[in-house]
Amino acid sequence: IPIMLVLGHTHCGAIKLALENKLQPGSINHILNKIQPAVERVQQRSLQLSAESLEFEVIKENALGVVDDLLRESKIIRDRVKSGKTLIVAGLHHLHSGVVEWFE
Repeated sequence: IPIMLVLGHTHCGAIKLALENKLQPGSINHILNKIQPAVERVQQRSLQLSAESLEFEVIKENALGVVDDLLRESKIIRDRVKSGKTLIVAGLHHLHSGVVEWFE
């Protein structure tokens, strides 16, 4: 696998629910629990954000966190990235325009 993409997307219902910090019926809570640390990190850094900016920052933080998780939890992926055989890139897919904004 030469490249792995981790893409968040605009208008993400799971991100919005995680920002509201409300548990939901069903299996969505598993996803919300994975997103909640990103919400907390953004809220600790930035208290003066608009709702739209807060959502963007959480999407970005979550995508970058998933990259970190992949590298930490998978020796195979970690070794491939270290050797230059695989590149992991995170970004934001803007649903209305189709544009992908890449994160560094």
